[in-house]
Amino acid sequence: LQETLRAADIPWRLAATSRDTASAWISMDQPAVVIVSIPPDRLPEARAAMDREYLLMEPPPDHYLHGLSDRDLLAILAEASTWSAYDVAHARRMLEIRGIDPRAFARLAELKTTALRAGRPAPGWMLFIGWISVALGGFIGMGLGWSIATQKTTTPEGTFLVYDAESRRNGRLMQWTGVVVFAAYLGLRFRDALGGGW
Repeated sequence: LQETLRAADIPWRLAATSRDTASAWISMDQPAVVIVSIPPDRLPEARAAMDREYLLMEPPPDHYLHGLSDRDLLAILAEASTWSAYDVAHARRMLEIRGIDPRAFARLAELKTTALRAGRPAPGWMLFIGWISVALGGFIGMGLGWSIATQKTTTPEGTFLVYDAESRRNGRLMQWTGVVVFAAYLGLRFRDALGGGW
């Protein structure tokens, strides 16, 4: 993999879960987990380079990809970030051999991106705790509201807001209501400290 990335002029960094990687490789009961990291914006290039490399390695006759249906192979391509580059490359090749239109998996990938862009509803428990906190003083509610309104996730498809538009509106309302309640609480404490002289 490092040679493939080097040949494609893609910077990479190597890390491992074990401080003693060599010993972990030798140990039979505790294999090393080696992580190769690349800049997120170079991921498509890295995938393309790995595709070219892995297509030179023919899957053995008993490889599980041979037994997958067209729909299963399309699902691999639609969720490419959760599969190995080897599986993705050969799933694409097998679909082409079977005469499947590549636009079919492009549509699936587009649906996934659309769903990520739309976001998901915020959990009910988070909204409940946030609003209760706002009613009791506002501080935790401000934090939860801010989190709901601004939290993002980064995927191979891009960076997206986690929660849907309705949840984000609720989060902003919670955040600013919390600010008002917290400011009112501080004002009352300050007034009491001055002996009620307002």
